[in-house]
Amino acid sequence: MRRTSLIAVGLLAAAAWRLEVQWHGWDGLTWITYFHWAIPLGALLFSGWLHRFAGARRPALLAVAAFALAGAVFLIEINALAVVYSRMPGGEARFTAALVIHLGVFAAYPIALWWIARGLGAPVRWRPCLAGLALYLAAFPIAIGLLAAVGHIGGADALHAIKSGFVIPWLVVGLGWPFAAPPDEAGGARA
Repeated sequence: MRRTSLIAVGLLAAAAWRLEVQWHGWDGLTWITYFHWAIPLGALLFSGWLHRFAGARRPALLAVAAFALAGAVFLIEINALAVVYSRMPGGEARFTAALVIHLGVFAAYPIALWWIARGLGAPVRWRPCLAGLALYLAAFPIAIGLLAAVGHIGGADALHAIKSGFVIPWLVVGLGWPFAAPPDEAGGARA
């Protein structure tokens, strides 16, 4: 039930994202010009899943903290990615700084979430964290491979992995993996 529902959350979040992009229009960069309601919806779905399945001593507090963390990460990432994927003035130094911020926040997000969850009593273990981190970090290469395999409109690159929503289920499952196995199946010492 935990794993199946986690995959369902990832697929629902991706479907909401894709429907919103299609509704506003697929062509060009229209999708970066408006607020995506699919983002808080996906974060809310995932936070609700954590509330139910993470096994925290304070599940409501974990859900609120996870939602708040997702919001903070979103604000940082949207600003960094606007610089990375645009032709904004500022030169190479601005681009490099934005790319470093994006990559750092992207990589630190799951670790921060799991650390918070552990602090709130969730049975976070190191082996599932490693597996979750591997999947989370592989989400873009997996999505790009799938885009190429199906010959998706627009091509197979990181930008289209986001725009198409193909990356979303892999990110969600990677984030939730340390909570997806019951504690007796998770193995290893607590992280």
